Amino acid sequence: MKYEENIRRTKNRIREIEGLIQSSFEEKISGNISDMIFRCVSEK
Repeated sequence: MKYEENIRRTKNRIREIEGLIQSSFEEKISGNISDMIFRCVSEK
């Protein structure tokens, strides 16, 4: 049970991070953030 909960939380966190990266990319494309900030965010 504990492992299943950890897997569920990890999958949710991965989806959250993917969404943040997508949002950052969209902000970069629209010119709202610089290339440097986008690189820093996406590398982390």
